Amino acid sequence: SVEEVLKEVEFLASEGAKYLVFTDDHFTFNKERAIAIAKEFYKYDFQWRMMARVDRVDLNMLKLFQKNNIDAIAFGVESMSPTVINKMHKGAKVEQVIKAFELGHEAKIPHLDANIMIGLPGETQQTVNETIKGLNIIKPHNLNKYITMIYPGTALYEYAKVNGGFSEEYWLSPNVAPFYTMENDMATLRKWSIQVQLAWYKQNGLAYTVKDIAGIVRDHGT
Repeated sequence: SVEEVLKEVEFLASEGAKYLVFTDDHFTFNKERAIAIAKEFYKYDFQWRMMARVDRVDLNMLKLFQKNNIDAIAFGVESMSPTVINKMHKGAKVEQVIKAFELGHEAKIPHLDANIMIGLPGETQQTVNETIKGLNIIKPHNLNKYITMIYPGTALYEYAKVNGGFSEEYWLSPNVAPFYTMENDMATLRKWSIQVQLAWYKQNGLAYTVKDIAGIVRDHGT
């Protein structure tokens, strides 16, 4: 409940917390609840960040968050390709992604993060290019990229089992969740991930050195 969350916030503030992170990826799903929680933050000397769906924010909410010391919002963008978004059944559209970032910029949220998934079903060089172009439209302050992994309970998990790309015996190994490589191999996925990263650097006018590029390539395992 709102009251229980605020009790936790009060406790953390009393212990000297200066930065709170709400890792609930549905924090704004109930807008009234999110507003009721955040409107009390004016009392405290901390900054905070949260994650949100692009279709569950509005301007008044974001302005309240900004007034009450929000530092960052990480939006689940996933892809800027309509083809990919439709295949993953996200329930949001590219237009809603663009609108959410427009509202975030208008509300002067200090940091707007775009969470991107590389290698979702239907991913091709063309859809990656669409994501790169889309990032130039929404202009996120930060970019968080992830190569798509397969987790139990998802449609992708069931698809992988049925189509021979995955066995439940995998969980008998000590490995982390597997990457989705039934459509594109890891070398291709890493290449695309690097393309997106470097394009975002360029879009933001960020200079990068050979050392920076070498670090990106190393992090992607190529």
